[in-house]
Amino acid sequence: LGTLPERELKAGYAEMSKYGLINNAPFYDWLSENGEDVLELKSEALIHAIEISCKAKADVVANDEKEAGQRALLNLGHTFGHALEAAAKYDGRLLHGEAVAMGIVMATDLSVQMDICAAETLNKVIHEYQKLGIKTKASDIDPPLKQSAEEIVALMSKDKKAKANKIGFILMRDIGQSFQTYDIDEDKLLNVVRHSLGDFGGVK
Repeated sequence: LGTLPERELKAGYAEMSKYGLINNAPFYDWLSENGEDVLELKSEALIHAIEISCKAKADVVANDEKEAGQRALLNLGHTFGHALEAAAKYDGRLLHGEAVAMGIVMATDLSVQMDICAAETLNKVIHEYQKLGIKTKASDIDPPLKQSAEEIVALMSKDKKAKANKIGFILMRDIGQSFQTYDIDEDKLLNVVRHSLGDFGGVK
């Protein structure tokens, strides 16, 4: 870890935060207090964060070895994130963890738009990333994406988790309370993507 540039560490941190958001609110609260120490590679904080994260993934995989249900929760933020990565053509301007952070924010935003989750939760997720210098919107990608919201959503339909032409999303009722659904309001989905793209979406 000590050999990695700061940007890579922050991308990894975004993936780490996912475990708190999925089903471990106390870990997320701990990260909110100790995130700076983790990114500064302070030994005690780093060891604790790695231990919790590894155990979280091992427990989920052990309980759902063939991806029949719970394991899908590990894809929080990934349906959006994979589409952003494809839109950026994997050209280096967007790291996987950065895409996941943006995707987690969009998944939380969609949860709010669908009246599943409180707006305060979205604000907290955004704040926790931004205070560590982690990008939270697709409009943070430089140079900006050229695709429209409709084109980004079309890329999501190619996600490996899609079934019967329906896109699978991991949404949140609250921090630590995530679930999978295929029942999405497409207009709200488009609005969420437009919000993340900001003024840059659809530039030709």
